[in-house]
Amino acid sequence: MKMNKNFMITPFHQWLVGFTDGDGSFYIKKHGKALTFTLAYHLVKDDIMCIQNIKKGLKLDQNIEMRPKSVMLSIIKQSVIIDTIIPIFDHYSLMTKKSNVYNLWRESFFHYINRSQSKKKLWEIKYKLNDSKFLQELPDITNFNHMSTEYIVGFLEAEGSFVLSNSRNACLFYISQHEDSIYTLIAIKNYIEKNWKPINSTPKLVNKYLVVPPGAPQAPQGTFGAAGR
Repeated sequence: MKMNKNFMITPFHQWLVGFTDGDGSFYIKKHGKALTFTLAYHLVKDDIMCIQNIKKGLKLDQNIEMRPKSVMLSIIKQSVIIDTIIPIFDHYSLMTKKSNVYNLWRESFFHYINRSQSKKKLWEIKYKLNDSKFLQELPDITNFNHMSTEYIVGFLEAEGSFVLSNSRNACLFYISQHEDSIYTLIAIKNYIEKNWKPINSTPKLVNKYLVVPPGAPQAPQGTFGAAGR
């Protein structure tokens, strides 16, 4: 099947990839004799505006699933996956180990629609996508050359927390992740230190801590802490 090589990545797409790295799920379900390939976002009800933003940005015509305490957007249409989802994640790749999950999911999807693999084989891949031990053994992601502010904002919306530090008189945000994502956090840290600059109109006390000075206390193990933009 031919893919659109001229697909243009937008800032929204970069944000979406970052958000998906944090809160998106690629999975395969079995419905009778058929398989359904899904990209889903499941958030607390207070975050419905984020789901609505994704629906609008991807120009989806489907409904958002409303639950008592949460909302869910499930993208399952093959035409949307082929024309929109795969081009986005092929042209602007995920930057956590979820990239490995996407690659398996994508490969299985094309095998399924082209009927080039047995359903039994595809079902075996489905189980691998749910096997945490198997996923942990997949290779680390090492290419972060396409890191961007939009990606970081999306990832932060999914995984970040804003806090006030009385001991440092600073506004901070923290991203706490499994150790599998250490290289992603380092790449985010390096990008912020290089590209996010203090704003001249910022009060001096806040401005002092916008870029963490050398020798500053380190974030607790397993977390990444950096000053806000």
